[in-house]
Amino acid sequence: MQISLNYEDGRMEDISEQEIEVAAGYYIKNFWFMIFRTMERRSFEVAFILTIAVLRKLFRLYPYYSKAERDVITHTLIYREDPSGITIHDGNNIMRFECSFLYDLNLMAVLVVEIVASNQYNLTDENTKGKVFIDAGANIGVFSIYAAMRGAKKVYAFEPSGVNFNIMKRNIERSGLGKIIVPINKGLGNKNKKMPLHCDFKNMCWSSISNPSKGCSIVEDITITTLDSFMQGKRDTIGFIKMDTEGYEENILLGAKRTIQKDEPVLSFSAYHKPDDKTRLPEVLHEIDEKYSCRLLHRAELDFYCEHIKEEKLKIQFGSVQ
Repeated sequence: MQISLNYEDGRMEDISEQEIEVAAGYYIKNFWFMIFRTMERRSFEVAFILTIAVLRKLFRLYPYYSKAERDVITHTLIYREDPSGITIHDGNNIMRFECSFLYDLNLMAVLVVEIVASNQYNLTDENTKGKVFIDAGANIGVFSIYAAMRGAKKVYAFEPSGVNFNIMKRNIERSGLGKIIVPINKGLGNKNKKMPLHCDFKNMCWSSISNPSKGCSIVEDITITTLDSFMQGKRDTIGFIKMDTEGYEENILLGAKRTIQKDEPVLSFSAYHKPDDKTRLPEVLHEIDEKYSCRLLHRAELDFYCEHIKEEKLKIQFGSVQ
């Protein structure tokens, strides 16, 4: 099993299954390029990320794929890699991401497998085309870009981490989606306030407001806003809300009551960050609007997919969790 990489300078290279798992050669071959970029930017942040990336490559400090994941990557996605990023083609859409420093081929592929190849949040033509999206916990923009590629009218992409936000902006530019995706360097919650965000650079800049107990290395002061406050005065009707915010999903729901009641959007959100998420989160949504039905999806991760029920179907479907 092999993947062919086509570099921008015309070179081609076949990557075997073993090399996909290890992928050390990429960073070693492009080491001087990254040093140049670091000096050019004069950024401690970039130097730190570069050091972590090189150490991760040398000592294999990154997750391995299961056989099923490798098969999905190889048979579903086509890669083109260059020293500054990666282009991914899934047969219908072309997505471009920066991954030189923080996100390497392996880690980027994990995100794409989860969000794109596995369709983690259950995007369809019906719930996507012409709709306005909220992406809470946008990270580096994979879901936002995928939604835009699938036909979303607009995507408000909320990412409080400064590191992830800057990469997301460049990814939006790479994909030519600046007129559709609106990047917002804030988090969503139940109150407008300032809060510390705990960010772990050793784990793809994993960040959390509610659960800082995973060995996080950097703390950022971030701005939190409610979705209701953000939407005030806007004419957009929200059609889809996606949430993956490391345990902060309940707070976001509580800060979006008015928007949910008025616009009746589809909601697709994580169901595994806290022990009681599978019971508590549907309860909170039903307290906001009892006409929602939630299904538990078993795809890349456990996620709820919730739709507003029409009056005539309410008696049959209300409260069902599959």
